[in-house]
Amino acid sequence: MALSLCLQVKDDYPSFALQSFFIDTNAARGGLDIPAMEDMFEVLQLQENQEGVAKFSLNIALSIRRIQRLAPRPTDIGAAQSTPPQQSQQQQQQQQLEKPLLRSALHFKEALQSLLSGSTATAATTTTSSSDTIQKIRAYKSFSEVSPITTFANFTANQALLETLDSAMFLHIIDFDIGFGCHWPSFIQELASKSSSRGLHSPNLRITAVVPDDSSLEANLVKDNLHQFAHDLGIHFQIDFVFFRSSPFNLLHSLSSLRILNSEILAVNLSPAIFRHLGPSASAADFLRFLRRIAPRITVFVDSDGWRDASAGGGVHSFRRNFVNGVQFYSVLLESLDAVCNGNLDLVRRIERYLIQPRILAAVAAAAGGCVVPWRDLFSGLGMTPVAFSQFTDTHAEWLVRRTQVRNFHVAKRQGEMLLCWHGRVLVSTSVWRC
Repeated sequence: MALSLCLQVKDDYPSFALQSFFIDTNAARGGLDIPAMEDMFEVLQLQENQEGVAKFSLNIALSIRRIQRLAPRPTDIGAAQSTPPQQSQQQQQQQQLEKPLLRSALHFKEALQSLLSGSTATAATTTTSSSDTIQKIRAYKSFSEVSPITTFANFTANQALLETLDSAMFLHIIDFDIGFGCHWPSFIQELASKSSSRGLHSPNLRITAVVPDDSSLEANLVKDNLHQFAHDLGIHFQIDFVFFRSSPFNLLHSLSSLRILNSEILAVNLSPAIFRHLGPSASAADFLRFLRRIAPRITVFVDSDGWRDASAGGGVHSFRRNFVNGVQFYSVLLESLDAVCNGNLDLVRRIERYLIQPRILAAVAAAAGGCVVPWRDLFSGLGMTPVAFSQFTDTHAEWLVRRTQVRNFHVAKRQGEMLLCWHGRVLVSTSVWRC
């Protein structure tokens, strides 16, 4: 079984042509024993010519060990013939969940075809329907319940904020990736708990969410839910939204409308999503310079996309390498998802469709537009310094991961980042920075 993809990519990256695409899935759909396959990558060399046109081939091959043992035996054929259709279908569905690498590759192929056809631009300008939003919320809730990824990301980010903003009475957090706001209830609850245990008045919390202008439906849901939650806990709470169109100029211009008060202690919550809207490194650097001007007490960066910039050398953006990195990262994510869902096919499909596929689509578009920036280099280059996590954060993060019923998740640290890994491969990283 092989998936071969060949692209022609020009230096400016706004347009590239799909030259050839071939998939042979006959082996997967036949009677072969799919779980006995070994997944492997074979990445061919990048070739450059004088016109600056890069041509690369990516081969994702599933090698078969002991091919004779994979052929259906007569007893297996007889058993398959006597198996009820419903059970046979379930077995086929289960096989489809046992190839995370292939699923990841196919998702990336579909995302690339959408990008080439221009359908991603159409999707980006289409208002999300209420039914889609509900499905996304359900998928997010299910994912948060079965996988430690969300819990780990929320805890490490919130704990860093709590420790830095401790005892402050007027808090202002600028959130550039609020999503459905699901990471804030635990933060608000901890604020209320600390105030109560110390016999202090509850602090005033203000969140400013910077979101794309097609997120009005989600914004209203977030506003209503967080307002009610904070009110029930006695927290003085306010949330404002700054909407922007998805372009570097519009985003940077929209930031001028941010209202920052001298009496507030300021913090910033970031993720790689903001860099997709900013574009290449030059605009990202302008954005970080803006952060330095407003001088937040702390900036928290949570990377759950796994898209670290892989330059071709000399700082040149490499679409090919980012594409390969993305396929590898999401194959690991899907592998961990299969493990925590424990054979629940409907749950896997729902999470894959409403959470993972949209992320892959956005990631491919970001790589094509040169928006996968070396954020760590940018942070350091502008004088931002990493902040170490406390011992409590280390210990409690490990405890949270150990609560997961599935083994092979573990916590690690690297260059000041706290990492959640699956079989040694990073799923999410949290880092804390100070200007």
